[in-house]
Amino acid sequence: MLAYYQEAVSRSWVGAWEWATGQGIYLTWLLGFCVLTCAVVFAVFRAIRKHHSWRNAMNDARKAVQDFFLAMVVSSIVVLTILFMGFFVRDAPVQIALAKDAIRSLKTDNAKAIEQLNATIADLQSKLDDRDAQRQERTKQQHVHDERVNILATLILQANQIAKDFEEKDDKDAIQTQYRAWERRTLEALSSKFDVSYLSQFGSARGTGLALMGHNYEGGGWYSLLQGKLNVLNAFLAELRKQ
Repeated sequence: MLAYYQEAVSRSWVGAWEWATGQGIYLTWLLGFCVLTCAVVFAVFRAIRKHHSWRNAMNDARKAVQDFFLAMVVSSIVVLTILFMGFFVRDAPVQIALAKDAIRSLKTDNAKAIEQLNATIADLQSKLDDRDAQRQERTKQQHVHDERVNILATLILQANQIAKDFEEKDDKDAIQTQYRAWERRTLEALSSKFDVSYLSQFGSARGTGLALMGHNYEGGGWYSLLQGKLNVLNAFLAELRKQ
């Protein structure tokens, strides 16, 4: 409370003085001083011209100073005091109004800041969601890629084993049975995990035309067809590894 009254007194004096100076108190004082100067000069002039004595001139000068003091100084003090009281009485309502305006402005600023913060958070969350979605999509694509590589590698390994069995045993019935089972598994894998282009290329693959010396002719045909299909799968695997 004491701090408020100290600041209120200071504000009231400043307000009273600024209002008075704004209304021309300096000019009023200057005019009064000019009137005082003219009165003193006139009294001296009359004394020089012998219109009255120097004593009368000094009396007139003192009276002019007294009139100036009463008319200007005292009245100025009274006016400033009245103004001070008026500003002092108005200070509390004005400060309350300013405080309310400051609170409203602060609430408005806080609301705008919160709105901007929420918008920034939403934007950041959107970017994070996009990054998460992109990361998940890359992870999904990588998983599909790795799965395709594993499938092709497994099928190639199985084909190589079938070819090796025929090279060692020269069993035409075994290679025919093994090839057909392997081809069926390969077609199922390509149709479920790969594009149609992979399936069509594999389906249209033909034998290499190479024959094994000293092996059954019919079995050699299946062996040649297996090698042709195997070459296609190796090409698929090489393409995937480049990606």
